[in-house]
Amino acid sequence: MKLRAYLDIETTGLSRYKCDLTVIGIAVENGRKCQVIQLIEDDLYEEKLLKILKGIDEIYTYNGSRFDLPFIETKLGVDLKECFQHTDLMYDCWVQAFCRSWIFSRRNDICIVCCNIFQGKRLSYC
Repeated sequence: MKLRAYLDIETTGLSRYKCDLTVIGIAVENGRKCQVIQLIEDDLYEEKLLKILKGIDEIYTYNGSRFDLPFIETKLGVDLKECFQHTDLMYDCWVQAFCRSWIFSRRNDICIVCCNIFQGKRLSYC
């Protein structure tokens, strides 16, 4: 069975060079179960992140190619694109016209949102 992780970050601004990384949210999907993990403050370091992602086959993000993953690489020194297969759902959303807005920052139920997009279901708030 393929293990998936849905990842989103929170920051103090848009510049990965001048702003801080404050939260990494990860929803780990394992079959029909989903575990949500948040790394904050003292847990925001490379080893902790890689320990949580151990065994993951693919990481999903929304705009992660341009924002989340480069921000994590700059702040924590780990290039997740080198370690894991990555799919940026933003492009799928645009192509499929599922969602044209930043859904992660507006919802706390990241796992449900990501799983629904991944399974191709149209979401009512998109």
